[in-house]
Amino acid sequence: DFPGYVSDEEVIQLYRNAVALLFPSLYEGFGLPVLEAMCCGTAVITSNTSSLAEVAKNYAYLVDAHSAESISGGISKTLEKRPDADALIHSARDYALTYQWKKVAQTTREAVAALIAHLPLPSPVSEPYQVESGLTEAIARRYAQYKLPFRWPDALALAKQLRVLERAECSSGNRHGMRVLYDVTVLREWLKAGYHTGITRVCLQLLQALQNYAQIVPVTLKTAHGTTVALEIDRKTWQEGAMIELRDGDVYLMPELQIREVQVPRDYPGIELLRDQGVKAYAVIYDIMPLQLPDYFEKKTVTRFAGYLNDILKHFDGVLTDSQAVAVDVQHYWEKHRSELERPYPLKIGYFHLGMDSIKLEQTTIPFPVRAMFRSAEDVYLMVGTLEPRKGHAL
Repeated sequence: DFPGYVSDEEVIQLYRNAVALLFPSLYEGFGLPVLEAMCCGTAVITSNTSSLAEVAKNYAYLVDAHSAESISGGISKTLEKRPDADALIHSARDYALTYQWKKVAQTTREAVAALIAHLPLPSPVSEPYQVESGLTEAIARRYAQYKLPFRWPDALALAKQLRVLERAECSSGNRHGMRVLYDVTVLREWLKAGYHTGITRVCLQLLQALQNYAQIVPVTLKTAHGTTVALEIDRKTWQEGAMIELRDGDVYLMPELQIREVQVPRDYPGIELLRDQGVKAYAVIYDIMPLQLPDYFEKKTVTRFAGYLNDILKHFDGVLTDSQAVAVDVQHYWEKHRSELERPYPLKIGYFHLGMDSIKLEQTTIPFPVRAMFRSAEDVYLMVGTLEPRKGHAL
């Protein structure tokens, strides 16, 4: 039986009351449930492959997900209550708590800064602007030129920006130095739909954490009269606002999964025209599993994924992945296909490890259905994640 929606509080109690988390996934870009279980003081049995081995090595029982005998051995070791088991669980909890979004933001910033270190950054604005009728008329002409709608959110966003410029303020949304255009095209739709797992959480937490290191501007891209423009997205309403004037030295970051005709429309603009205006473009890749395990994905996703990945490898300045294992996968794919992609400039590939925010360690009341579940005479194992064949639920 499936329990339906399980709240964060219930998930924490399920972890805490479990003897172990059995997570024999065949492949993971990162494998967040492993760290979640460790944070709750729960022993972990997981696969010895992909990023799971990278993240859980020395802090979990690693098994061969393709071997029932190996999985059985991992379960037996957990149930034997060996003398070193408690020490392993305690050290695993301390280790898992080192994964923090602040650290992710710092690592990401350093990676992007290293990739663009040779670029001259624009000088910071030191003098206030004079907001006069000529400026507002010029803005109006630009909107008319590209036939962009000018609604109430646009007017409000523009008024706030002009006020900041006139006062020469340096607010959280208008920092000097590097400006990152953070694409939230898919994220805002996921949030409106109440979809808060996986990549959604990564995109949202990275957006919030990076604000400590640069001027982060949430955007979506549009096509107007044969050119690509960026529209600022309001962080509270997720509505489209004013058009952003691109400048040399801007960094465009696509943290989302944006497969055309799956997550975004077929005609969603590419970044080639942004690069022509001096903008450096970087993308986050979480895994390339649709190419590695096509039988486990919808046909449309598999068909479109190669084009999505090839577009990134051909046109973006750099790629960031959420684990070293995925970085290696991307590197191998790039080396295999680089001749056919005909990329005219070097490609940088780096990686960071995800942060943790889903587990809060406050004491909470354990709901009766959870207590009843773990009072069973039989062994109970908890797997947290989406239900997908590649994660080995059949086992």
